Formats: sequence, structure tokens, C-alpha cells
Amino acid sequence: AVVSTQSTGRPILIFLSMKLLLVLTFCACLTPSMGQIKMIADHYGKVPTNPDPCLLTCVGSTGYGATDWTDQLDEVGEQGRVNTVVDISRCEFVTTPIVTTSLNGDLYYDLMIGMSSPHGMTKDKFEITVIGKAWTTWSNKDWQYRVYADDAMWNQWNINWVAVGFTC
Repeated sequence: AVVSTQSTGRPILIFLSMKLLLVLTFCACLTPSMGQIKMIADHYGKVPTNPDPCLLTCVGSTGYGATDWTDQLDEVGEQGRVNTVVDISRCEFVTTPIVTTSLNGDLYYDLMIGMSSPHGMTKDKFEITVIGKAWTTWSNKDWQYRVYADDAMWNQWNINWVAVGFTC
């Protein structure tokens, strides 16, 4: 709205004051509902006993092209799996958080098995083991894809993660 000014500039000051009051009222109404998280069951499936203000969402990535992948043997002692340990200690959780992960990179990340299955979780770390390509209806039945650390690093795989847990 356009307000004509008088020599004192008061109409503009009143208009701006009313606009500021409207914005502050809007923000005050939204603040209590923004960013609230409620945990109804912890990592062990139990109702958490920690106070709500201690609940933290912490996110991160192992780094595009910077993830330390190591070769791992399968059940019969053959190579063809890769593993990485993800450090979440900077989140400062006091108990094991709930963790969700995804695999990102340049190539062959989309059909890998294990990319969203964190294991060995503690308050400070978790592990991801990728065991190879998922067989789909359009896959060649005779083709097997084993994954090696060099492949994971060449394809710049990294783990993106979200952890929700308690800090007190």
C-alpha cells in the first residue's frame, strides 16, 4: 500500500509499525510448532524416558568421494562386499539414536543391497555394508555384481544420514 507522506513522516512510521507488529505476531504463533520432534519409541522399541528438550536431530554425510570403504568377506569367505563406519560422535548422543541412511554417488548406487540398513549402531557410530546389486525383473539372471572398495571409491559413493536421539 502506498501512503502519502506529510512533512513529519508519521503515516509511514505508523504503517511500518503495524506491519512489524503483524510479522512478529505471525512469527510468535508459528514458533511453538516449528521444529518439534516427538520420539514415541527409541532404538530398542521402548518408550523413551529422557526429557523432550533433549531430543536432537543430527544429519550428515560421509562425503561425496571421501568415504572410506573397505572390502569385506561374505558368508563363504569370498570378497564382494564393502563396508564403511560412520562417525556420529559429534552429535553427542547419550543413547543409541534412530538412524536412516541413503547411498549417493555417480554410478551403480541405485540398486545396491544394504545401503539403507545401518547396523552395529552405538551412540557414536554405525556401519553400512553394501553386498552388491539387487536382482530385478529386468536384470540378466546370469549376471552377478560383486562390489569392491575400489568400485565404491571410484563411483564416489557416500552415505547420507539422519539420526534422531537424546543428548541428555
